[in-house]
Amino acid sequence: FTAQTVIDILGDRNDLDIDNVTEAMDRLVADGVTKVEVATQGFAGEIETHVSFDAEGKIVAVSVRDAQETEGIGAAVYAEDSAFLKAIVDGNTAEVDAVAGATVTSEALKKAVGMAREYVNAL
Repeated sequence: FTAQTVIDILGDRNDLDIDNVTEAMDRLVADGVTKVEVATQGFAGEIETHVSFDAEGKIVAVSVRDAQETEGIGAAVYAEDSAFLKAIVDGNTAEVDAVAGATVTSEALKKAVGMAREYVNAL
């Protein structure tokens, strides 16, 4: 998909345009899991986030494939053992508290999860 396709899928939203949807969302389905890739703007650059959903639409995994956030600050938000990502998966929602000192990175990841959720709900 192109960024314009993502905008078309998600509809007319004030915060969606070619400039802030920096990458296409790809849908991969394997073993009943839908994996969506979303790119959002973090503090230090683009963050490529993978969000996986089970057949019922529950978030089963969130991971960051590529990002350039500050080590020990923004990068800690998406580290493998991140309490932030665990809270998103455990709560099945992007509506979690941002990490103090890494608000921009936290909000970028929350936005990515929200966009992925909207995409999956539209399927």
